[in-house]
Amino acid sequence: MDLRPENIDGRAAADVACGMLAILNQRFDAAHLEQAQRHCAKAIDELAGKGLINPQQIAEAISDQATEDSSFTCDVGLPTRWAARYLAKNGKRWRSC
Repeated sequence: MDLRPENIDGRAAADVACGMLAILNQRFDAAHLEQAQRHCAKAIDELAGKGLINPQQIAEAISDQATEDSSFTCDVGLPTRWAARYLAKNGKRWRSC
């Protein structure tokens, strides 16, 4: 989002510049966040109830057991996301995702 009007049309052509902030209503309630958190907790509980191992838990366990200068590689999709979120970064580890 460009807060300064002089930046509009700087990265992509714009025939009409309109200020979106003027028409957006700011909301301060956390209803959507709370719903997403409940959904996530329910999904994790359901996986645990089936005796399945959560892939995020595996990524975190690998990170915990890896040496501080380990190298990691992953392909595309969810493994990349898990690596980004659950492999601890320390400046010495290397990831290729």
